[in-house]
Amino acid sequence: MPSVSWRKVSHLMETFEVSLEIAAPVDKVMAAFWDVTRWPEVAPHVTETSLIYDDQDVQVIMMKVVTLGRVDRFKTVRVRQGLRIHFIQPTPPAIFHFHTGIWHFKELPLDLKATAAPVSVVSVTHNMQTNTDAAKDFLRTKVAGWNGPDTQEGILTAMQQVISNNSLQTIRGLKTLVEREYTHAEYAVQ
Repeated sequence: MPSVSWRKVSHLMETFEVSLEIAAPVDKVMAAFWDVTRWPEVAPHVTETSLIYDDQDVQVIMMKVVTLGRVDRFKTVRVRQGLRIHFIQPTPPAIFHFHTGIWHFKELPLDLKATAAPVSVVSVTHNMQTNTDAAKDFLRTKVAGWNGPDTQEGILTAMQQVISNNSLQTIRGLKTLVEREYTHAEYAVQ
């Protein structure tokens, strides 16, 4: 069951987290999240990724993302440090003034799992500053039936939900991929 938690850091910055368990070792999970070339296969909103720069610790990626019919192209810079992947969008989609975050990875200890099989937890923390005027226009034209409050809080809550949904699409898609490949590899070894 995914978890989503929101907290407001200030009137300028929204921070929230999305997480989900994946039945595979943390190194396999992290490798799948680092390999953005496969994201269009598994995350419906990510339609293109192009690596501009890629080494073992840093990636610069051009992405094309379709969210509720809105098409955005933007650059993402990612840095891998230990069991974290930090990201920033230097020029985010127009619905944001600022968007950055961290993918966190951890493997659950045996005493916290229901089985002896490895289970990892993936969470992503988003830090964003929403362009409320652009977000309101997006919500009115792209979210069927949205007639939420025109207050800043109503717009921010709706945008957090949109980004949470995109994050869950990515995590669930990669979860399916990793669990299928990990299970297949385990059976092939035996």
